[in-house]
Amino acid sequence: MQLTIRLLRETDGRWIADIPELPGVTVYSSTPDQAILKAKALALRVIAEEIEQGEMQPAADSLQFSVAESQPYSRLLELRGKVRFSQTPSELKVDR
Repeated sequence: MQLTIRLLRETDGRWIADIPELPGVTVYSSTPDQAILKAKALALRVIAEEIEQGEMQPAADSLQFSVAESQPYSRLLELRGKVRFSQTPSELKVDR
């Protein structure tokens, strides 16, 4: 199962992370990293509940998260020197 974490910044400075593949998985945080971690944790709780209730198909035996950042966040990371993008935000190049 591939889950995409969408990350956006509100005008008041809060970060929102949601996972479109799991309706209702939306979290707020003061930093993007915290928002991503909270979204992953909530997603795992939702998936666990679906497994317990027999709502998830047995074929879903692997799980992978990817982050689709908003353009402003992508630019912020570039400016901080943490990542650079080749063509699209999905093609992250990590500089450490």
